[in-house]
This record gives sequence, C-alpha cells and structure tokens, in this order.
Amino acid sequence: MTDIEFNEFRNKIGNLMIISAALWLLIIIAQFFIGIFTLIFGYGIATLLIMIYNIVNLVRYFKSISRIKSKTNYVGREAFYNYFSNGFGISVIFMFINLILGGVVGFLGNLYDMILSLYVTNKKEAILNPALNNLD
Repeated sequence: MTDIEFNEFRNKIGNLMIISAALWLLIIIAQFFIGIFTLIFGYGIATLLIMIYNIVNLVRYFKSISRIKSKTNYVGREAFYNYFSNGFGISVIFMFINLILGGVVGFLGNLYDMILSLYVTNKKEAILNPALNNLD
C-alpha cells in the first residue's frame, strides 16, 4: 500500500472510529438512564460506575481519533497497526465487564470496536509493507 493509499485507509478508519464514538455516547446515555432506574435495586450503582469508566474511555478515544486523522501529527504505519492489534484484547475484556455491569448496550459497543480492530489487523501485510497493494 502506498503512502497515499495508507492515508486514505487511515482516514476511513478514523471515520469508522467517529461512528464508534457516537455509539459509545449513546451507550453512556443509556447506561445513565438504566443506572438511575435500577438504582433502587442496587444494580444501578454498578451500571453508573461502568458508565463513568466509559466516559473516561470515550475522552481517550476522541484523542486517539484526532491523532489518527490528523494530517500534521502523522501516525506511522506500525503505530497505527499496533493501536488496533493491542485494542482487540482490551475490547474482549471490557466487552464482558460491560455485559456484567453495564448491560447489553456496552457489550454491543465493544463488539463494534472488536470488529473494527479485526478489520485493521487483517490488513497487517498491506499496512506494514508499502509494496503490497491489497486493501480490498
């Protein structure tokens, strides 16, 4: 993949990450209302705690999006690939934490992030080897 193709691919992934961030914002809102509603039963505390954790991660996620999409702060091929390959394991862990504490909505958000990570990591050779041209 040439540098131009890599930049286009990186921007495409950045746009998909924006969709993920919007999804996480909706999940946080849902967790807030679920947490408030179920606070009476004691379960809401766990949901509100995972909601706070998701807010912190959403802020970090927005910083990652801006780094990946930034033209002036170029993210190299290896750093780009490593971000997604490392993120897969974290998504698996927090998928189940969200499922247990935050409900199905957090599980679905992590599922989207896992699919995005898999999409990028399946393009490893094309990302890390500029001579290859197999993005599709």
